Amino acid sequence: MTQFYYQPGPAGSGKTYQLAHWATERAASNEKVLIAQPTKELIRETVKQIKRIAPDANVTALYGKKRNDRVAARAVEHMADADPHHGEILLVTHETLKRLPTAMRKFWHMVCDEVPSVLEHIDLKIADTHQHVTQHIETEEMPGGLLVLKPGNRAGLEAIQVNAKEDQNIASFNRLVSTMLSGEHLVLVAADSYSDLLTNPDTRGKLDVFAILLPEFAKGYSSTTFMGANITETEMYVIWEAVQNVAWQLHPDMGDKLRYQVHKNGSRLTISYVFDGRMSSRHLGSEDESGQTVFEQVTEYVSLYLRDTPFLWQANAAAMPKGFDYDARLPGVAHGLDKPEFKRFHNVALLAAMNRKTAAYGFLSKLGISPEQAQATLSWQNDYQAMMRCSLRDPEAVAPVRVIVGSKDGAEWIAAKFPGAVVEKLDHGIGEPKKAGRPQLGDKPSKAKTSAERQRDRRARLKAERGAA
Repeated sequence: MTQFYYQPGPAGSGKTYQLAHWATERAASNEKVLIAQPTKELIRETVKQIKRIAPDANVTALYGKKRNDRVAARAVEHMADADPHHGEILLVTHETLKRLPTAMRKFWHMVCDEVPSVLEHIDLKIADTHQHVTQHIETEEMPGGLLVLKPGNRAGLEAIQVNAKEDQNIASFNRLVSTMLSGEHLVLVAADSYSDLLTNPDTRGKLDVFAILLPEFAKGYSSTTFMGANITETEMYVIWEAVQNVAWQLHPDMGDKLRYQVHKNGSRLTISYVFDGRMSSRHLGSEDESGQTVFEQVTEYVSLYLRDTPFLWQANAAAMPKGFDYDARLPGVAHGLDKPEFKRFHNVALLAAMNRKTAAYGFLSKLGISPEQAQATLSWQNDYQAMMRCSLRDPEAVAPVRVIVGSKDGAEWIAAKFPGAVVEKLDHGIGEPKKAGRPQLGDKPSKAKTSAERQRDRRARLKAERGAA
């Protein structure tokens, strides 16, 4: 059974700060520490923190500064050339960590700060070309109607991976083949879909492959530790619990030094949600009769609702809503960032629609993971991390905080982390996401209001709310 350390703790409780102290102590004792973090920005912050604690510490940060920077190769070279008896700290990204070979691991304590993603969804349409790869694959049955895809003819798969003639069709199999050959992935498909691909002459050739990064990628180090808020509700923890035996032990040194173990400022927090149902990119992109999208309606409402009140915000990558301050935009991955300019804000609008594809929810259900658990590992965790960049991060702050999120379920999940928090729905008059299924008999469609009518209603409600306040 695999044994790893883990260190839970709410966002803002000082996990990364304690990690910096622990790493400098290990390095001072001539031990080697490898720290993996999700973003370059967090790595830069952590290096500064380490240098403040120990100005003479031997610290190296390796991350891509330009395209095709060969960071993983540089990290391998650094670890191979390092004196095993000389203390140092090396920082890399999560993606680099996943690419490090087993050689030299035994000399390093590895700490993964923030929990990495371990599920890759590879969707293929290969009705006429699948034999290029399926002829080299063996399968093994797994409970839940799943098949494990394994290398049969390894040389054939390696030839596809090399793709000497740079064939575009062959290149489309690279992600699938690479995960199968890695030795660190469990590659799964639905048995009925794979059978249809191989035996049905009229197959549409749609195949959803799911590659799970296994604990092997973190084995072989002197010690391995994962750190993160809500760690038992992260994708890695939930999926590994379903398919692997991992013995988790609390880290022996860092946990009792955190600033707090639970959020104690819930009485400051009001969480307002936009929709009763799940917010999706498709719904946000839908247009009314005037051509205005739901996203434009939502952001217009939020802009009016938080009028004259500075707020942090997050949305999908290409979005730049009117009335939103570009400089107050949160990064897509905000985990761990501790910026004074963010902590001055008491209001946050989180409007990024983060959902898995339908096939992924179906796959996770075959592992015994509910749609709610699956959503928590992605969208709700993201919202929690993003909102914790504001003044909630300061346990001494007292100002009321309002956070706007997309869905009721997400609001309630977050509120459970903050005893005393209030959850309420925004009164905006914007159409809800459509529920799956056919309408009930007797349902009569009501006449839809025009965009102008909805805008007038929203402004009237906001005016009334502000007057009542």
